[in-house]
Amino acid sequence: MVARGMLDLEESAPSKRRASMRDVARVAGVSLSSVSLVAAEHPGVGDETRARILDAMQRLDYNLPSRPRRDRPRYTLGIISEQLVEPIERDIFYGEILQGMQLEAQQQGHRVLLHLLRPGDPETPLLHDDMADEINGMVLANGGDLTDGLIMRLANSRVPVVLVDNYVINQPLHCVVADNVTAGYQATKHLLGLGHRRVALLPGPRKYRSLVDRQEGYLDALVEHGLSGDPDLMPPPTHHAGGQKGYHQMLRLLNLPKPPTAVVAISDKTAFGAMEALKERGKHIPRDMAMVSIDDTAESAHTTPALTTVHVPRAEMGAEGVRRLLALLGGYAPRPTKTVLYTNLVIRESCGAAGVR
Repeated sequence: MVARGMLDLEESAPSKRRASMRDVARVAGVSLSSVSLVAAEHPGVGDETRARILDAMQRLDYNLPSRPRRDRPRYTLGIISEQLVEPIERDIFYGEILQGMQLEAQQQGHRVLLHLLRPGDPETPLLHDDMADEINGMVLANGGDLTDGLIMRLANSRVPVVLVDNYVINQPLHCVVADNVTAGYQATKHLLGLGHRRVALLPGPRKYRSLVDRQEGYLDALVEHGLSGDPDLMPPPTHHAGGQKGYHQMLRLLNLPKPPTAVVAISDKTAFGAMEALKERGKHIPRDMAMVSIDDTAESAHTTPALTTVHVPRAEMGAEGVRRLLALLGGYAPRPTKTVLYTNLVIRESCGAAGVR
C-alpha cells in the first residue's frame, strides 16, 4: 500500500481528458471546493455562486464524469499520514484508526485515498490546486512529519480538513482526539493509589502532541499527590524504533542507584520493550516493577503478565474524523471544534501494591 502520491484504498479510476475544476473555478471566480460541491450536486453552495459555476461549466464545455444515480453525492476523501516503520495498516495503533476511517467511509458510500509522507518528500503534490480534482476533503492523521506548518498550509488549501489524533495549538481547526491528558493521569493515579511514590515515566517524542499530553497527565497526578517530576525518572526516548525505545529507557531506569518501583509507559509499544528489558534483567512484573501503559492494543491483553493499560478509542477516532469531514462537506459543521473522546483504565496483571516483594 505504501506508494508515492494518493493511493486508492478501494479502486483506481481512469483519467479523462477534460477541462479541470481549476479552470471552472478561475472563470467563475470561486474556490475549487465550491466547484467540487456543485459538481457533486451538493446543496452546500449559495444560489448565486452555483449559477456562476454552472455558467462557467457550460462556457468551458466542462464534462462531469458519469456516475450512477445516487440519493447523495459520493465523495473522495484523502487520508494524509506520516510513513511509519511498518505499513500503517499493520501498525497496532494507527492501523485501527485507519480501519475506523475506511469502514465509516465505506458504510456511507464514499471512497478513501491514502497518502503517506516520507521524510524528505516534497510538499508540492499535497498543496497543488489540482488536488481538488482528486479529493473533496482531507483527514490529517497523527503528527511527526506532518508538522504544524504543513498542517496549516493544507488547512488553508481549498478543500476541508479535519485532524485526527492531533491538533495545532491556538489554531481553530476541526480535530478529533482522545483525552490523552486524562489517560496519563489515570495511569499514574492508579499506581499512586497502590502506594507507589517513585513512579517513573517512559516518555515519547515531543513531535507527537498526543504523547506530550499524556506526559502532562502524568505530571498532574504527581502534583496532586505532593510529588514533583524527577528528570531521572523520565528518561528521554532514544533514536531506536518502536518498542526498542522503551527497552533502552527501562535499562536507564534500572541502572539508577535507586530505581523506581513503578513505571507509566507512554504507549503500549513502549511498554512491550520495557517489559523485555525487565525480563532480561531478571526482574519480576509487578513484584519488582509495576507497570501501566496507555493504548490498550490487542497485544496488551496477551503479554506475560497481561498489561494494565488505558484504553484509547482508536477506531472511534477514525470514524468520527470521517463523520466530521462529511459534515463539513455537507455544510453542517461550519464552526471549528475539538472533539475529545473518553479513555478508561483497563486493569490487568502488570501492576501491584508498593512494597510487595
